[in-house]
Order: sequence, then C-alpha cells, then structure tokens
Amino acid sequence: MRTPALITAAGLLLIAAFQLALAVGAPFGEAAWGGRRSGRLPAGLRVASAAATVFWLIAALVVLARGGVDVPLIPSAMARWGTWALVGVLSLGSLMNFASSS
Repeated sequence: MRTPALITAAGLLLIAAFQLALAVGAPFGEAAWGGRRSGRLPAGLRVASAAATVFWLIAALVVLARGGVDVPLIPSAMARWGTWALVGVLSLGSLMNFASSS
C-alpha cells in the first residue's frame, strides 16, 4: 500500500501547489472556482485557495499515514476514516467538475 499512497499523495500535493499558486496571485482563474474569473482571482477566492491548500496538504498526510508511512501528526483512526472521507470529497468534486463549464 505504500507505493499507491506515495503516488496519491504526490497528486494531492500537485493540487495543493496549484491552489497555493492561485492564493498568491497566479493568473489561472479560468481553471479554478468555476472558471468565471480570468487572470488573478479576487481576494475572497484567493483566501479560499489558501484554505484549500491547507486541506490538500492534510489530505496528502492522511493518505501517507493510511499507506503505512509514519506521519506523527495523523493518528491511525484519523487515517482510516480520513481516507474514506476523501473518497467522498473527491467523488463529489469530480461530479461537480464534470457539471461545470470550466
């Protein structure tokens, strides 16, 4: 389970990096938050991207812990339940992205 966890965590870290780039002002507005903003996001969505960065970083840690990597900040019960929560969040997010025009 360690290799799939590392691959998944790498993907989650890429999402976190994208959100961080949005938060600091990268001009990728068309690719995020419904695609209704071009260029840099407004302040409110930049704050939301900063919060999303933290969420995706924690998600990567949860997946690593579930995959057997020693992550002292994540207890085993949190890793177990957290991965199932991520299944739900990622499934819902996928449906929302398919429904979005962006």
